Amino acid sequence: MEDINKAKKVLNNANQNIKEFGTAKINISLNEGFIRVEHEEGGSLAEWNASKGDWDKIWKTINKLVIKNNGVSLWLTEKGK
Repeated sequence: MEDINKAKKVLNNANQNIKEFGTAKINISLNEGFIRVEHEEGGSLAEWNASKGDWDKIWKTINKLVIKNNGVSLWLTEKGK
């Protein structure tokens, strides 16, 4: 019984450290001015003819989240940020 209680405490502590639950994966591509967001298992989630700057806006959003959560971004590293 003591082992079960220890395991519950470990799981509880781990869950408190997780800020976003679940598992997901997407692929975002820019091809000849067309942006497509696809689900890992296939199927398009979103697609549009990109306006100038859309790709940069996607990266700006990603990098904003990286900075907010003390993550790592190759682009930010290369820029010395």
